[in-house]
Amino acid sequence: MITRRTTLTLLTAAAVTGPSLILAACGQQQPVRTGIDLDRVLEIAEATMREHPDWTGIDLDRVLGVAEATMREQPDASLTNEVASPPGGPAGDAFTAIDIASNPDAQVAVAAFTERLSDNLNAAKVHSRPLQVTLVENGGLMGYESRPPLETFGPEDKPMFLIQVDAENQRLVASDLQDPEVHRDRGFNFSPGGFFTGYLLGSMLGGQRGFYGNAGPGFNRMKMAPQGYARSGSGFSTSRSKVNAARNARSFGGSRSFVGGK
Repeated sequence: MITRRTTLTLLTAAAVTGPSLILAACGQQQPVRTGIDLDRVLEIAEATMREHPDWTGIDLDRVLGVAEATMREQPDASLTNEVASPPGGPAGDAFTAIDIASNPDAQVAVAAFTERLSDNLNAAKVHSRPLQVTLVENGGLMGYESRPPLETFGPEDKPMFLIQVDAENQRLVASDLQDPEVHRDRGFNFSPGGFFTGYLLGSMLGGQRGFYGNAGPGFNRMKMAPQGYARSGSGFSTSRSKVNAARNARSFGGSRSFVGGK
């Protein structure tokens, strides 16, 4: 547990103040100089909570940023030579729902994407522990704490986030699986009909419709967290989120993973 003494030690060591603080001594009240840099205080508090064993949060804005950058990447030539181009609309501006279970090309392309996304997330250090990404039965990209040498998601693994495609509003929606009431979204800033994205978004949409029906998971009812929510501390673990996380972990523990990373 983070104690007051720990916090004071960290703040003092980092010299977050300009002039030194004058602390009360021998029971006498002494004047205290203020001028504390609150931005530095927040940075240190966030870093401390991330180091603490109970920290479970993940910055969904960073996750979506890495996912979008990965979608912009060009696939290896060997992959494009191995599988056919994905179905889509004219000029690569649309994508079509795909049944990945019956589409070997989609399986190869999505597996390559999730492996690359896992590598990119870990290279960007968006979480304190290694992450693995897999496409799950509801059509979402689930990121979870991987525990080598296991290569598939199991009941002992910890789900961290879920990325889903909101085709109607042309956006990606990410949810924090340790606090399922926290969501962030990002509009399509890439070509949905590109090679990776055509197969990926098509497979996500196909799984979503098969799992939820045409109504989808209810994106319009999801309240998006404000930009920068993770820095402000609203994404920190709470008792409520731990209860939700336990329930959510059981739910994903029974989900079937279609394709994983490595």
